[in-house]
Amino acid sequence: MQRHTATLMGLSAILLWSFSVAVARSLTERLGAVTAAACIYGLGGVLMALVQVCRGGGMPSPRHFSRRYLWGCGGLFVGCLVSFYVAIGLAADRLQLLEVGLVNYLWTVLTVVLSVPILGRRAGLGLIPGVVLAVLGMAMVLTQGSAFSLPGLVEHIAGNPLAYAAALTAALTWALYSNLCRRWGAGNREGAVALFSVATGLIFLAGRGMVSTASVWSLRAVLEVAFLATTSTAGYALWDIGVRRGDFAVLSTASYFTPLLSSVVSCLYLGVLPGARLWAGCLLIIAGAWTSHRAIRRP
Repeated sequence: MQRHTATLMGLSAILLWSFSVAVARSLTERLGAVTAAACIYGLGGVLMALVQVCRGGGMPSPRHFSRRYLWGCGGLFVGCLVSFYVAIGLAADRLQLLEVGLVNYLWTVLTVVLSVPILGRRAGLGLIPGVVLAVLGMAMVLTQGSAFSLPGLVEHIAGNPLAYAAALTAALTWALYSNLCRRWGAGNREGAVALFSVATGLIFLAGRGMVSTASVWSLRAVLEVAFLATTSTAGYALWDIGVRRGDFAVLSTASYFTPLLSSVVSCLYLGVLPGARLWAGCLLIIAGAWTSHRAIRRP
């Protein structure tokens, strides 16, 4: 596969992910976070396996991958999605969901920062102001309706600390996953996302037996499960190809616009009207990610 083809595949994943937060919240309101995730990734893993069988390859054997890639990246993949759905499920309302979503999208900045120690990239002085801009953007998002101050930020987070902590955990694990996929999986002809997705579905299915939540099935819920199972798993598979074999710098740059795209889609799909401070914070996060990227040089 040529490098520019892999890059285009990674870029298409960013567009697919723009729908994830909005549709996942709508679905978890009907089924509960654990049931929704079990359905999405269980079905998604089966669909990916069928695609690979139709291509004549079948499900990849774990023996085809290095242990570091299989267990390290696989563990990060599962950990990210568990944290992501915990954050979505714990969001008190749809407006707080936008805040949680933007905290999760700090992975765009963290991916750049972590590429320095993991991929050996060189950092210029612009990395520090880039990170500061992203943190200020997050603080602005999390202090809507209150004074823009450290006490206001702490008070807001204290209202639902687990949701914000889960979103930040998802951001950190996905940033680690993206960099370590590049380092440990670049030589693999195929990725193990199908295996990772099946494992994620099984873990959520096991969790479903321990969490008693009421599920209200409807035609819309079925359609949303099918949509997310298709787009989410396809997005992860395309991103895996992109970060392993495409232009990592182009992909990390394009990913900076994911928070804005996701926020716009969430507002339209969920009927949320956020204040100006959320949009300003979103733009600051993008500016911080872009500034950080400009400060990074290849080794």
